Amino acid sequence: MHDAVTRECLAVREKVGILDASTLGKIDIQGPDAREFLNRIYTNKWTKLEIGRARYGLMCREDGMLMDDGTTSCLGENHFLMTTTTGGAAGVMEWLELWHQTEWPELNVTFTSVTDHWATMTITGPEARNLLAEITDIDLDRDTFKFMDWREGKVAEVPARVFRISFTGELAYEINVQANYALHVWKTLFQHGEKYGLTPYGTETMHVLRAEKGFIIAGQDTDGSVTPEDLGMQWAIGYDKPYSWVGKRALSRSDTRRTNRKQLVGLKPRTRRWCWRRAPRSSSIPTTPSPCP
Repeated sequence: MHDAVTRECLAVREKVGILDASTLGKIDIQGPDAREFLNRIYTNKWTKLEIGRARYGLMCREDGMLMDDGTTSCLGENHFLMTTTTGGAAGVMEWLELWHQTEWPELNVTFTSVTDHWATMTITGPEARNLLAEITDIDLDRDTFKFMDWREGKVAEVPARVFRISFTGELAYEINVQANYALHVWKTLFQHGEKYGLTPYGTETMHVLRAEKGFIIAGQDTDGSVTPEDLGMQWAIGYDKPYSWVGKRALSRSDTRRTNRKQLVGLKPRTRRWCWRRAPRSSSIPTTPSPCP
């Protein structure tokens, strides 16, 4: 396992890797009040998100603890595509419906789960742009197709939505196509990707890559008792939004504001010989390194 993860990590860092990310939850959100709903359900602001852009968002429960996270893209003035964690997809869909039906029924907005409608292939690494350019009619120029942009066009002659979103810290594109075209696009990518060293990678490698970049996974780095501020993500909280949002009141309580709450932090080994089989949960850091495999 270690050898495979190392090989896949190096492929992503030095060439290009591909991941089947189809299991990520996808929810189509439409209606005149879609933006307002997003403002209320997420901790951050959505009023000014432009068509063609995506934004990362945090979703809290009423007690202020992180529930889920993901990106939401603006497909049209009143049309958005929300992504969720794989395990949280059904729960988030129920959460949106619950708040709409019981608390904000006056908002004109609808939700449709489209997770099974779209296949998602993520290509990431220094050669990702060169590879994708061979099979798409979308302009991939870095000045016009920027980070957190999305574009519509054809990939392998198939209608597609391409999102420039990265969960690895490297240049990355998420290719969304109708599910029944997935195998064709996947094979086409490998036909053109051989000369770029295209390498498939799995979730174990994904965990290493995202941890090196400092990205969280809700439900794995969190345990239901963690606030966005415990994660060092104050930048994703819009305390000055005009309308209250789910979790705002709880995040103002003395317990969630105290300075001695547990924090999620990254640890950088002093040498290559220093590694942890399991992350320490206390403030006591070991002084004797464990041998790395």
